[in-house]
Amino acid sequence: MIYLLYGENSQASYMRLSQISSSVAKDQLVNLDKEHTLEDFYLSVYGDNLFSKIKVIICRNFLSDGKITAKHLDKFPENKTLVLHEEGKLTEKIISGIREFVRIEYFKPQSQIFWFLDSLSPQMKVSLKKFIELDFPRETSVFVLTHRVFLLICVKIGLDRETASKIVDKKLASWQWEILKRQARLFTLEQLTPLYKALVRLDLAIKKGVTSLSQEALVPIVLLKYLAK
Repeated sequence: MIYLLYGENSQASYMRLSQISSSVAKDQLVNLDKEHTLEDFYLSVYGDNLFSKIKVIICRNFLSDGKITAKHLDKFPENKTLVLHEEGKLTEKIISGIREFVRIEYFKPQSQIFWFLDSLSPQMKVSLKKFIELDFPRETSVFVLTHRVFLLICVKIGLDRETASKIVDKKLASWQWEILKRQARLFTLEQLTPLYKALVRLDLAIKKGVTSLSQEALVPIVLLKYLAK
């Protein structure tokens, strides 16, 4: 199996890389970076030692640096995993040349709203600062916050990624689920449930027009009430 991980969202890309590499022991993993060459690549692919067979090979920026091309990949051994980890974008020429035998995963730039959502924790100073700094229309902030808290509850009650995806009617990527699991550890179910109920009531009040306050003002109030220690 050959993976291509690339895109401007370096955090998501790195988490996906970590997920793949964690499936094997350290002595079965090889990291090839800027200082390594095509010869190092071939040695890692075909030069197993007597004591441990290499199973995962990670090549960082080998495509964008021109160290390997499609001709070096078309006969890659089926019993090994190659991860081409690239920083930033790649040209269509590079991608089209390897598309037929590489699993491509592109990680889009993270919207500012996700900076805020990912910062959410019982320690509210950072989260409130992120919310205040948001440079996007806040008319949807209650909706996206409610959705995130609901997903955190799904994690806390033990649902798996596939079940949660079906409930929210949106496929959750494995790296997204890892972020949610890590964030959910910061909370108790007793903290998340009242917060979720309050956000649902708030969303309903906004839709019915029974509050004159903006979402920009309401979100910090709710967070402070239900999460501040």
